[in-house]
Amino acid sequence: MALADALRLNNTISVLDLRENHISVSGSLSLASALENNTGLSKVVLNNNVIGPEGAIAIANALKHNTHMTSLDVSSNNICNEGAVSFASTVCGTKNLLEIIMDSNNIGREGVAALANAISQNDSIRLLSVRGNGMDNAAATAFAVAVQKGGQGQHSLFGESVLSLKP
Repeated sequence: MALADALRLNNTISVLDLRENHISVSGSLSLASALENNTGLSKVVLNNNVIGPEGAIAIANALKHNTHMTSLDVSSNNICNEGAVSFASTVCGTKNLLEIIMDSNNIGREGVAALANAISQNDSIRLLSVRGNGMDNAAATAFAVAVQKGGQGQHSLFGESVLSLKP
């Protein structure tokens, strides 16, 4: 992928918006490889592509090594529980990632539980959006409790509700 090769060499671009480009698993694997060591990008928007769980796992793993990325939008990519669990692991291990948007990704109870646990351990996350993932009442309650444990200033969104602690 020519774009991934360019990102490996270019550290001056700070925002990359690739929404609605039909980026597949193979494209997301190339992009993940480029993101791992890129020091310029602070925000990547990948919503409405087709990266799936495998692409999400690769991107999440790359972000464990990237110390500059602060915002990521992977909405509407069908990342499912597997991708959400991988992003949760990344959230536990990084303090630079401040915003993650994972709306409409078929994330179920397992993925929500992993994300809830991650934000309860990371007080740097300012926005974690998981709208449109079909959370039931038990998952929403567990998520709300995790947000309260996670530190001040966090905002988490699900459904049509916003939970926040101290503006």
